[in-house]
Amino acid sequence: MTFHDFVAFLSFVPGRARYGSIAAFVAVLSCVIAAPAFAQVTSGAQSQNLVPNARAQGMGRAFTAIAEGPNAAWWNPGALGMQPSLWMSPWSTAHLVPDLADDVHVHSYGVAGSYRGFGAGFHYTDLDYGESEAVTEDGQVVGSFVSTEYTRLFGVGVEALELITGRTQDLQVGLGANFKWFWVDLAPDWALPEHLAGKADATDIDLGMLVTYRIDLESLGDADWKHDSYLRFRFGAAKKNAHDNRLDYDQQNISDPLVVRDHVGFAVEGSFGRLEPLGPVIQGFLAFDNLSVDHFTFGRRDRDIQHYGAEVKVLNVVALRYGRIEDKDGQIQDYTIGFGLAFAAEPPDGVLGQIHVGYDFASVPQATGLERVQYHTFGFGVQLR
Repeated sequence: MTFHDFVAFLSFVPGRARYGSIAAFVAVLSCVIAAPAFAQVTSGAQSQNLVPNARAQGMGRAFTAIAEGPNAAWWNPGALGMQPSLWMSPWSTAHLVPDLADDVHVHSYGVAGSYRGFGAGFHYTDLDYGESEAVTEDGQVVGSFVSTEYTRLFGVGVEALELITGRTQDLQVGLGANFKWFWVDLAPDWALPEHLAGKADATDIDLGMLVTYRIDLESLGDADWKHDSYLRFRFGAAKKNAHDNRLDYDQQNISDPLVVRDHVGFAVEGSFGRLEPLGPVIQGFLAFDNLSVDHFTFGRRDRDIQHYGAEVKVLNVVALRYGRIEDKDGQIQDYTIGFGLAFAAEPPDGVLGQIHVGYDFASVPQATGLERVQYHTFGFGVQLR
């Protein structure tokens, strides 16, 4: 991708400065990924806006009250103390703007797990804007450079009732927090006319809570299908970037807000029957999320985005997913789809329980006029006895 390609993208960002300052460059780079980030907000560290896992993408990004698996820390640190297994995702990726550029990608990696009510997680997102050419105002190419940024977070969480009583309850209350570090390297000093580098970093924290309540269906009758069957009601909330810190481009004397984001989610989980060693015969989720952006954007202080999602799993092997995103300001009002394939194995007796290996795929919308984005995630989990 050449810098001229970036300049062409400025038509998507009205009112921005021309090439010649890091502000213009940031504007162009932001518009490159604005669509797959569901045009969420004009802020620093765009990598924090990109949903990392294909499962959640396929469910319309309605995942705050679910927050299962290796990306739990990213979604809601309150879920970290409630992870039933050790989960890892060594590979999750998406080609963000296939109709505009062939070298803009996001990659993420995550791990999360808990033991006896205490959990921890680590997550890393790498946003690669690709290679660009630095061009002088008279059209002379002076070299090429790579623009990138990443977000790293480390979270801890507890399941409060298990820590107090020493055993798992039908009612669970999870509390957690993340420490986050953002790093942005948009352009070296020699690539800009002012010879000032486009580099910045910042830190912040997330706070999260997850409350679930399980109702065993076996107690309601003796039908065969009720064996090992239950309903679980879930409520999740997360405040991201709670300190409302900023990315400071010191050499440019420019500051970019990280932006406070309030996530609130509700979900109902159902599991019906069980077939060993695979697990539940049928398992499903219905979920809703509301994202409120606490920032002066689009002419008002608060901006709400709604997410709806559903998932049906059969024997923990095949999962089908559907969702919808309602983001009027971001010009995204469309559906998401996805599927998952998984395999489970039971190792010999020991400290480990079932081992799960899975692949997830999702197709998600972008802003009006841009192609859909496909996400791919590979992960595995190990249950601890």
